[in-house]
Amino acid sequence: MAATYQVSAAQTPRAVPPPRIPQRACARCARSKQRCVWSANGGRSGGAGSTSCDRPRKKRGKSTRVKELEHKVDGIMSLLAANQYAPLPVSDPLRNNTTHSTPVPAISCVHGVHPTSTPSQSCNIGAATNTETIQLAPGYSITAQEAEDILSTYREKLTPHFPFVPLAPTESALQLHRQSPLLFHVIVMVTLPGDLEVQLKLRQHFRETIARKMIVHSEKSVEMLQAILVYIIWSDFHFYMCAQGTDFIQLAIALVMDLGLGKPPSQSWGTIPRLLVDDAADLLKGARMKELHSLEDMRAMLGCFYLVNL
Repeated sequence: MAATYQVSAAQTPRAVPPPRIPQRACARCARSKQRCVWSANGGRSGGAGSTSCDRPRKKRGKSTRVKELEHKVDGIMSLLAANQYAPLPVSDPLRNNTTHSTPVPAISCVHGVHPTSTPSQSCNIGAATNTETIQLAPGYSITAQEAEDILSTYREKLTPHFPFVPLAPTESALQLHRQSPLLFHVIVMVTLPGDLEVQLKLRQHFRETIARKMIVHSEKSVEMLQAILVYIIWSDFHFYMCAQGTDFIQLAIALVMDLGLGKPPSQSWGTIPRLLVDDAADLLKGARMKELHSLEDMRAMLGCFYLVNL
């Protein structure tokens, strides 16, 4: 009887226990702080060795914050591209020579052809009209009204940032061109925007004029110093990358020394240098002790000191 019971017990299959559900969440659900979705086999979908449950992975879309930043960057880039070469409000880019005039400044250009009119014909100071033209370089000229607009822009926009070469409020463009043509030329050149070809032409003409006056003819004047200062401060120079503009700085320093602007008037002879033998300088015929420095002299000297110490 005992043997029969043992055989029946051995032939009876054991009941399979229900699948054991793990008590801990998988790593993915634990990071996202969500409950695991268990599969029917009592655990994770991958079996006993799986590390993730049956919860479907959510598709991660692009962040709305990233979209906003991309939209802002696109807007900034479009504004920069639109305003990169925008001219000043009071002036237009250099244009070709035409028979009609516009209220905004522009340079009349005749590339490769010299104007047939003489300087007295192109700029008649005695009869100033808005249709008169002032020649800046061979083949490039502007009208008197355009020059007035350029000088107004220089007074309002540029002079507050570099007040060492100011212009009188009542001084007209024709007066400045007659009294200080070199200073007038460089003010127009740095104030009026234009295409690269015309700008290079005007700069080359200015460099040739400075070299001819200072090196060839040994001319020295406060007007040259003012023109060089305006050219240095408002031109596109790369002092640290290409060492541009240092030649003009040295020319400005030389003018300050030769004109005696760095010394009191009682110790300066203007353009005549004070020699080691003072009696020899006193005996020079026509030599006269320079009077007090003018405001233009002192401003030009201070402007040179400012540029050298930048």
